[in-house]
Amino acid sequence: MAEINKSQTLICFNELVNARDKGHIFQLLEGMGTIIELPELEMGMGSELVSCMPGFIAAIFNEICLSAQKHTNITPEEVVQMVLNTMIGTGQLMLENNYSYQDVISRVATKGGITEEGVKVIQESFPQVSDAVFDKTLEKRRQTTLKAQEVFKE
Repeated sequence: MAEINKSQTLICFNELVNARDKGHIFQLLEGMGTIIELPELEMGMGSELVSCMPGFIAAIFNEICLSAQKHTNITPEEVVQMVLNTMIGTGQLMLENNYSYQDVISRVATKGGITEEGVKVIQESFPQVSDAVFDKTLEKRRQTTLKAQEVFKE
């Protein structure tokens, strides 16, 4: 994301870093995108949310596109283009208007309508997938950390 100045750089500081030095670091990194300061114990989940998420999002929406293609004669390229433009537009709408996910759902899903039916399926089925993703990736991160600690002890 840094190549389009939309990266999210996670940083944490210990008690030895003063406000002036923090300011310099923020100034140095903000040219690539947003800087997010987190406590050290939250860096794992933070990394899942900003470093791994592009891959997760790509995998999710690739599956959506593949599924859509089973039900249409629209070309795969056009399906992808529509989904990508919808992703960009939805994200921009949410950011510019400070909308929550529920705000967007409420604005789009008519009671008893098509979108509401699809949202119900997602809300019923996707939490298990999402939980499994974080269970697996955070466990892998824990194992990687332990391995690194062993290597540095040697």
